[in-house]
Amino acid sequence: MFWIPAVSMVELKQRIRTDRLYIAAQVHSHPREAFHSPADDKWAIVRHEGALSIVLPYFAERTTIDSFMTHAKVFAHAAGNRWQELTASEVELCLKVV
Repeated sequence: MFWIPAVSMVELKQRIRTDRLYIAAQVHSHPREAFHSPADDKWAIVRHEGALSIVLPYFAERTTIDSFMTHAKVFAHAAGNRWQELTASEVELCLKVV
C-alpha cells in the first residue's frame, strides 16, 4: 500500500482543474484475486459517477497486454457512492487495451 499526502492530493486536483482534465480511471492490484475491497472503496482517487476502478490479481505479475482483459476486474462508480462490477460486455464498451 502507498499513501499520497493530503497536500499532494490538493496539488493534483488543482492541476487537473487548471488544465481542464479529469481522472477517468484508477488501476491497482491485489496480492491474490481481483476484487474491490473496503479499503479500495474508501481510498479511491476517482469518485464521479462512471469512473472506473480496474483491479489486477497477483500484483499483476501474471498479466500481459494479451491477458489484461481476462485478468482485470473492472468496477464503475455508481450512484450512492458504490462500486459496481461490470460485465465483460460492459467492459468492452468502455475500455480498450492497446
